Amino acid sequence: MDASRRWSRRLRIAWRLGAAAIGVGLGLQLGHWLVPQRRLAAPEDRRSPLARLADPPGRPLSVLMLGVDGERRDDRRAGHPAGGDTQVLLLARVAPQGGLDLLQLPVELTVTLPGQRTPVPLADLRRLGGVALTADVIGQLLGGEGTPLTPDRYLVLPRRALRELVDGLGGVPLDLETTMKYRDKAGGLTIDLQAGRQSLDGRQVEHLLRFRGPDKGEGGRRLHQQLLVQPVAERLGDAGLVSRLPGLLDRLQRQVDTNLSAAEMLSLVAAGLGDPQRLRIDRLPLEAGPGARPLDTQRAEALLDHWRRPEGSGGRRLGLVAVDGTDAEAVDAAVQRLEVAGLQTVVLPPAETAPAATVILHGSDNRVAAAVRQALGQGGLQAGPGSADAEVVVHLGRSWRPPVNQRP
Repeated sequence: MDASRRWSRRLRIAWRLGAAAIGVGLGLQLGHWLVPQRRLAAPEDRRSPLARLADPPGRPLSVLMLGVDGERRDDRRAGHPAGGDTQVLLLARVAPQGGLDLLQLPVELTVTLPGQRTPVPLADLRRLGGVALTADVIGQLLGGEGTPLTPDRYLVLPRRALRELVDGLGGVPLDLETTMKYRDKAGGLTIDLQAGRQSLDGRQVEHLLRFRGPDKGEGGRRLHQQLLVQPVAERLGDAGLVSRLPGLLDRLQRQVDTNLSAAEMLSLVAAGLGDPQRLRIDRLPLEAGPGARPLDTQRAEALLDHWRRPEGSGGRRLGLVAVDGTDAEAVDAAVQRLEVAGLQTVVLPPAETAPAATVILHGSDNRVAAAVRQALGQGGLQAGPGSADAEVVVHLGRSWRPPVNQRP
């Protein structure tokens, strides 16, 4: 009798617990039906369409880019390397977090090779020992007394590949400050670029990069490279072109000499140019004087320290203005006017050549650039890459002098 009572009591307790559980479950389900539930939204991807195109590299990667004067990568002439002579040397670095650092390596910069006494310019290294020798020497040059900074990859770009890339992008918008004319009957080259805002096709971009300017030196070519960086980056990042980029880069890879895979090329473009505000371009300074032109190690010290840090470009320091020019007194006067106007400044190594009129390069926000123009009394505003971490870069024109009717 006692055993049957105990079993009956246990059954009632179990039934009550089960009923309670069913009630709680039904109540929760009914509440879910009657009360709208707040759903957690997926994190918004704020990256640009270009940055979303491919995963970034897993580590910082550097690419040595060599612009050559041959039409195709397999062009051959007696006494010249395949693809033609080296006319442009650029070192690019992209970090996993994005941003693009560019370093202009003057082709006339001279080095002395082991066992040799006569200095040779960087432009001759590919003829003497191919891309491998060029990369090794540049790695030693940048590493100094420490570990060589040998580039991870290389890309040799002939003229035809450059033209077809630019044409595939639909041209590059640029505001040319002055007309550029040059004719070489023997070489079959005629350059005729008109001043003003325009869209340059592949042939015109090639002519701009080959045009030296009134001083006939390589400095003019490097200045044109600097002016082209931002417009090219913005075209590559154009939302209407992003879907076509994989095909464009695939065709480019077949036209160049490179050890970059198509996937690596797309990854570097997407990460490096995904944020136009994180573009930086600098130039290795040369020692002044006739004859051999070795690296000016004193002026290059801060720049080399930047390249020896693996993290890459950290973007622009807001409000910082970098200034260069060919006239030291004019640069000093410009810096004084900018600082009196409340702007922070940094002086770049002396310019190799100066534009006819002052050029003020800025990012997407041109308010600081407008303040710079007001302080200097002149200057054409143009989107362009930073330098020395500056938000705005000023290339003083040959004719710039402090305005006589304004006080600093």
